[in-house]
Amino acid sequence: MVNFSCRIARCARSREPPVNIIETLKAAAALSTDGLGDRLGESFARGHKEASGGVVTVEAFEELMKLLKVGEKPEKKDDNKSPKAKKGKTLVRSPQKNKIANYFGKT
Repeated sequence: MVNFSCRIARCARSREPPVNIIETLKAAAALSTDGLGDRLGESFARGHKEASGGVVTVEAFEELMKLLKVGEKPEKKDDNKSPKAKKGKTLVRSPQKNKIANYFGKT
């Protein structure tokens, strides 16, 4: 069994409409075509709208994580803009001539 919990990030607390973790978890489970919501059982999406979780089987948890796309990178938006050139660090030469390597190199 897997015990898991979810919590709203601070930056999402002021969103309109407000984030509801229970509804989000249940909506993700409803995306399954093979009855994931029924297999998750009574101990799923418990708590309150800002912090929820549950105790589910490993298989059901892994399927839920796939449906929620946990661990996947978000798709980049294609705004049809030209690619920006990467800015590299500019090397600034030091005007100093007497360096430690010069000191120990001379004998």
